[in-house]
Amino acid sequence: MKKIVSAAIATSLLAGAAFAADAKITLNLRQQGTAWDWTKTTTSPKVGDETISEKDNWVNFNAYGGSADSFKFVLNGDVAGATLELNPDYNAGSLSVKQYNAWLKFGDLKLSAGKWGDGFADGAYRVKKDVDAQNANGQDFERYKLGSMFTSSPTKFMDNITNSAVNSGVAEYGIGLGDSMKLNLAAAAFSTGGYSKEFDDYGINSAHNYNAGWAARAQFNIDDVLNSELIFRKANAKQNAFGLYVMPKITDALTLNIGGAVGTVKNGGKDKDGKTDDELYWNVDLRLRYQVTDAFSITTFHNISAANSDGGQSLDAGIAGVKGSDGFVKKSSIPVKTAMWNNISGRFKINDTLTATLNVGLITALADNELATTKNAKNGLEWRVTPAVQIYAASNASIWTGIALSGSTWTTEAEADLSVFSVAVPVLFRVKM
Repeated sequence: MKKIVSAAIATSLLAGAAFAADAKITLNLRQQGTAWDWTKTTTSPKVGDETISEKDNWVNFNAYGGSADSFKFVLNGDVAGATLELNPDYNAGSLSVKQYNAWLKFGDLKLSAGKWGDGFADGAYRVKKDVDAQNANGQDFERYKLGSMFTSSPTKFMDNITNSAVNSGVAEYGIGLGDSMKLNLAAAAFSTGGYSKEFDDYGINSAHNYNAGWAARAQFNIDDVLNSELIFRKANAKQNAFGLYVMPKITDALTLNIGGAVGTVKNGGKDKDGKTDDELYWNVDLRLRYQVTDAFSITTFHNISAANSDGGQSLDAGIAGVKGSDGFVKKSSIPVKTAMWNNISGRFKINDTLTATLNVGLITALADNELATTKNAKNGLEWRVTPAVQIYAASNASIWTGIALSGSTWTTEAEADLSVFSVAVPVLFRVKM
């Protein structure tokens, strides 16, 4: 398999080079860590004394994911192109492939194949103009992508039509509908990498089409009026998901995206009460950015996600507070049915060298799942506030640092009230070339 992938990469690059009119190499170095962090955990039983524990760390470069260098090689031409992006892991002394893909054009038809590291999505719908370096591995700014907050939801990262799969093929076709309107159609087929040598009498793989899936996207745009996209994604034989996102043009200063998605998981069984164990997920997204003045802008993200499944679900990306392997404390195991995420970020350019940023993120469990826990257990508010500054040596080289305050509260099944409060000094060093 490795030989096949290597051959595919080499072929893609050679094909791109053969038609390339423009070739470039880019570097995106992002070293991130903490200069200092302190955490306090408090346990208050209904009966008994309060328990408090504290800890602090100095200079923890792996706290937020460590180094994240990216070397990208891009070849672009009029009818063909290719991309190869590599990620070095200095701790392991290895080099991994983040993405590799190539494309060909036949008039208005564009064919692409490969793997996309950040998903085959239209990034304009994510309203991330102000993200720059201030995201701290997802803890600040964009905690969740468009779609569900739940880890196993079929609508997670909804506008990624290749589902972040191992191998994908995409066909795109643009249709002009006059001077100001356009319809862009895209279809994708992808494999999650699952493969089995077990076949039935008909020669069909027992894993149902090698764990393959497909998706389709239709984007309808009217100049200076709106952009919109309708998405259908079938990740595997059990999952289906629909998404719709609309970006109306109201003023030049305002960027707005509103939409949502619904997804189903067909398990084909029955629960203990004899009801179907199929699952239903839905989410609503609202994102907006407003350029208040030339120097000051505000970006807000809002998401409500629901999971109608026995046992509930876990929220993706962890919990604010004590840092775990992904940067967040693993709070209680209380499953969630409905949750809400609100995020507001302000950015003020003081001068060409200095920019001030402020990010506030809140996660609220609107409904816990009572089937998997006692009624005494309850999720509380999770929050993170990060005032910071970004110092620029050049437009694409900067250091971002500030003070991150975060915390969470919850009640366990034993009726003990727990809380976590954390103070950290994140430091992100970024150079793009």
